[in-house]
Amino acid sequence: MDTYANERVRMGTWVRTGCLRSGRPTALLVRFASMGTSVQDPSRREQGAHRASAGQNQKTLVPPAQGKHSRTNPMAAGAGGGQELKLLGAWPSPFVHRVRLALHLKGITNYEYVEEDLTNKSDLLLTSNPVHKKIPVLLHGGRPVCESLVILQYLEDAFPGAGNALLPANPYDRAVARFWVAYADDIFFAAWIKSLKGTTEDEKAVGTAGALAALQTL
Repeated sequence: MDTYANERVRMGTWVRTGCLRSGRPTALLVRFASMGTSVQDPSRREQGAHRASAGQNQKTLVPPAQGKHSRTNPMAAGAGGGQELKLLGAWPSPFVHRVRLALHLKGITNYEYVEEDLTNKSDLLLTSNPVHKKIPVLLHGGRPVCESLVILQYLEDAFPGAGNALLPANPYDRAVARFWVAYADDIFFAAWIKSLKGTTEDEKAVGTAGALAALQTL
């Protein structure tokens, strides 16, 4: 494993341990835990998803449930009940893992996952997201919802009584969660992507250093 791969694995380990201990809001954990799973092999990713859906580490990952939530049939809860869910994604994408983790936190496990070949995108993906032509795309009753953060917001609105809330109930706590999610998008992920896609070793080194510095801030 090269130096940069080692650093990326270390960043994923920090996310799964230090960030969980810090008590950051669930929305931020969704963001970063998804990044961590992108460096795992497929079997470990599936095991992690099953652990999340089983509710392990629930006290650390999510705030206490408020009110009565449907845990046996989340598809019947709220406005989204009874309609087919299909997620278009690709396993290396942290944005796809963000959505999958959110689905499991909400207790929504009976959705269809479609693995996309990003070198030969399907007609379904191209017609579902004609603007960006990117994953992830969530199809709910045949209607597409694009962009991972938008999908998370949609899940909260469409399934208000399912599983665990992705954001705290308190307005100030929700604002804090959104602040750190924006920091992650604007600072951390910009540097992390550079560490992966830099055209020179120097660019990759700068990206890795920037991503690690952002993690220290978090």
